[in-house]
Amino acid sequence: MLNFKKLTNRMDAAIQRTFGEIAILDGRHKCTVIIDEGIEIEGDHGVFAVVDAATFDFSEVINVKSGQALQTDERTYKVGRFLDKTGNFRRYQIL
Repeated sequence: MLNFKKLTNRMDAAIQRTFGEIAILDGRHKCTVIIDEGIEIEGDHGVFAVVDAATFDFSEVINVKSGQALQTDERTYKVGRFLDKTGNFRRYQIL
């Protein structure tokens, strides 16, 4: 029988394979990211903002910092502020 952590790790890997794309972080770290454009996040004082975001799997890359370059096949982004985390996934605003 699978334990819960193993099950969620398998689910996270399936999500990355399905929705992710290969990117280069900071010019040297190959990783898989999920790019979301135009998502709504809650900001200060309950005001919502529309931002673009990149979701990283922290079992793959753990040293994501604001200001780093994130290069995909389509374009190059700048990593912004940390937004949230769920399991192994960490989501950052991209500019």
